[in-house]
Amino acid sequence: MRRTARFLGTTCAVAALFFTARRTHANPVSEEWVRSEISRRFVPAQATVAINYDVAYRLLNLRLARMAKARVETTEGYWTDISGTNRLHVVVAEFRFHSIGHDKPDAKDGRVFLRDRMLSVLTMPDLDTLWYLRRAEQHIAVPCRPPRDLDYLDFYNLEAGSLSYTRDDYLANTVITNLDGVATFAEQGRGVSSVVKLMSEIYYGKREVIGARAPYRITANISGKIQPLVVTTSPAEAPVRLSGTRPGSLRVSVRRVEKNEKPGDECFTMWVSSFRDIAAQTRNMELCRASEQTPEWSMVPLVTDYSLALGAIRCTMTSVGVIQQQRAGGIVGNPPDTAPEMAASAGSALR
Repeated sequence: MRRTARFLGTTCAVAALFFTARRTHANPVSEEWVRSEISRRFVPAQATVAINYDVAYRLLNLRLARMAKARVETTEGYWTDISGTNRLHVVVAEFRFHSIGHDKPDAKDGRVFLRDRMLSVLTMPDLDTLWYLRRAEQHIAVPCRPPRDLDYLDFYNLEAGSLSYTRDDYLANTVITNLDGVATFAEQGRGVSSVVKLMSEIYYGKREVIGARAPYRITANISGKIQPLVVTTSPAEAPVRLSGTRPGSLRVSVRRVEKNEKPGDECFTMWVSSFRDIAAQTRNMELCRASEQTPEWSMVPLVTDYSLALGAIRCTMTSVGVIQQQRAGGIVGNPPDTAPEMAASAGSALR
């Protein structure tokens, strides 16, 4: 089951950027403070788009075990800046990941317990990071390996133009505020929009696909290590059914770069499609209205495969819908299952 933890680490690295820090401080950022600040400073302007995913282990194209659930919620609105006088157009995105049975009283006594929440506040339309928070709770005890426990809160604040970082480690009872790779974090945060818009342009045929002979190069901080990566793309049907048919998508393959500068093993593969096309295919009026209010370049992962030495972890979209007047960030620090579920009328027909 260590595969689940490794998959989650990579997912978190894609969703945001992780770093290691090296000294302690005495001013933690509490979950209560984060919740209250989001409630006070963020005003939703549109409905929340919510996407649910199923996470399973696969081998030789066979689904062998269901491992976890994941959920992404995004809400556009307005953020009051630190001066209290200006309002910024932003999107608040939250990702929640939890292992099956995480909410049982004895869940942490089992072999694997994972319950992670991540939240980002990003400017629109540039997607510059203002806030990023991760709340991690993990217990992993597998045969032949020492058990591993994590329980911490990471908070990155770039709102003032420079990075302020806090890690509150609840197990070690320490607070860390020094961070390696500050410049890299800020640079990668600013590069998010360019990668998303590049995928959109290729998807819509405005640019040629990225082939193996001339791959697109990026760098990412994965589990504290800066790693060069290469990206290739190709049109493909997504391995999931949407309203009874397999939707067209852009297959995005990401590989590590070896020391000889040649592409190495595949890290992960995503099948992405535009939010507008997904909404149109579901024929759900609420979802279509929400998609009309989003930028054309808004892309949604339908399926993501994380490659392992043997098999892969697959994260597959199971439903997509809208939640009216949902305040993003209100459930940070709470168990994922306490979040409001999508109304039945808002969900898509994923079959």
